[in-house]
Amino acid sequence: MRVLVVEDNQVNQLVATGLLEDLGCEVEVASDGAEAVDRLVGDHDFAVVLMDCRMPRLDGFDATRAVRAHEDGDRRVPIVAMTASVLEGERERCLAAGMDDFLTKPVNASDLERVIRRWSDDRPTERAASSSSASTGRPSGGPVLDEARVRMLHELKKDGVSFFERTAASFMARAGDQVVAIREAIDAGDAARLQGSAHQLKGSALNLGLPLVGAAAARLEACGDAGRTTGADDLLDELVREVERAVAALQEATTGSR
Repeated sequence: MRVLVVEDNQVNQLVATGLLEDLGCEVEVASDGAEAVDRLVGDHDFAVVLMDCRMPRLDGFDATRAVRAHEDGDRRVPIVAMTASVLEGERERCLAAGMDDFLTKPVNASDLERVIRRWSDDRPTERAASSSSASTGRPSGGPVLDEARVRMLHELKKDGVSFFERTAASFMARAGDQVVAIREAIDAGDAARLQGSAHQLKGSALNLGLPLVGAAAARLEACGDAGRTTGADDLLDELVREVERAVAALQEATTGSR
């Protein structure tokens, strides 16, 4: 079964690909909504689409509307939203855009398998009555690494390399730039950019199993979503501390796995 993953975050791409391949799926990745529309308009053989909601160029909502506008009555490809957003009404907004189901990041293996099975058995007109759910990633404390998530990613391997090692390397290479983007948004007083940058980092952290980084980024995302950057400096200091702890833990974990 072929599945299209529409996701601009490389860590999230790697995690989704690993989980789907472990289920026996053939996976292709589109890096934004515009690329997804190009792949889905006209003839294609994707059985299911996993659609991130917030992406550059064209977000998942508008991409889904564009795909639905081009479909005829004979075929409707199931589109499942994937989002790290905990905003009220997010599920309803996804369904209103034409999506069929809803997964909350970080996506876990059992929820993903349930959704894939639900939408891969030729029931394209059925709408999900309830969504899969996972942690919102807002803990008040606890370990730097989510050991259960780390074990799951370690068990997924491709070409002899675990998906934990792959995603950890990607996170460590990009976390610094993501923190800089958040800092620049705060300095510029740009709440929308703060929300988007913090959302990106939150999604990566939760998918990799870094709950404290995810929680710190979520608090900054909430500031941006509320249209403000005032008071975000202290939250940024907290995020920087958690990212530093996370990178140290990842370095230790990946070195020990070799």
